[in-house]
Amino acid sequence: LRLKAREMKDQLALLECDRIRDEFLPPLGVRLEDKDKGPAVVKLVDKDELMKEKEREAAEREEKARQKAEAARKRAEEAATKLAQSKINPLDMFRSRAAEFSQYDAEGLPTHNADGTEVSKSGRKKFEKEQKAQEKLYK
Repeated sequence: LRLKAREMKDQLALLECDRIRDEFLPPLGVRLEDKDKGPAVVKLVDKDELMKEKEREAAEREEKARQKAEAARKRAEEAATKLAQSKINPLDMFRSRAAEFSQYDAEGLPTHNADGTEVSKSGRKKFEKEQKAQEKLYK
């Protein structure tokens, strides 16, 4: 039947053959192995072993689906974070961290820490780099 369905490219018949192979034969202890060319191979095996194998395969499919959904959720979360970040004006990005800094220059870069000490040159360069990156996101 499967060979004829393949010749005729009858998708409904192929789906029904797959359903019979996957749902009805395993509880009877029959394993039907489809071959690309030629007839399928029929094997009689322990039905408990075959059912455990089917359960294991179903668990693997569920785990893959769960991982795929988790990856999609993470991508959506990252996109939302990036969108929120892109709405922050580069001139104001350090002003939201008022607990860390007490004074800012005209470009919005911190010049003094919260305790009143001046920001080091390396710290200033780091802030400039962060601000440039934010400008790219903001535009």
